[in-house]
Amino acid sequence: MRRIKFMMLLSIILVMSGCQNRNEVNQKYETAIEEVLVLENNKLINNDGLKREDVGIIVYSEGKYIELIYDLNNEQIESLYEFDTDRKVYEHYPHSPEYLERIQDFLAETSYTENIGLK
Repeated sequence: MRRIKFMMLLSIILVMSGCQNRNEVNQKYETAIEEVLVLENNKLINNDGLKREDVGIIVYSEGKYIELIYDLNNEQIESLYEFDTDRKVYEHYPHSPEYLERIQDFLAETSYTENIGLK
């Protein structure tokens, strides 16, 4: 009986620490994600605006790149933003094969994901 209680307590502690780490990572990129969502919404002229819960978000290389994936008019849109270290802002990055090839090493390191996977 003690062993069962100990295992339950250990499981609860592990789950809680995992949730805390995810929240810390989320807070780390919160401002950057919000900035990129505003930029993307400004790009979309005839749209009610993207809602964060409807957008797949991938942060690469500790925030150097942020990708947004969403559906618009029955088409999947993939929009990539790069952090300009000189100006301290995100800028839209071309999402074409030749440009993506240049930054492939940066895109190999995923730092954070949100709303990616099965829904």
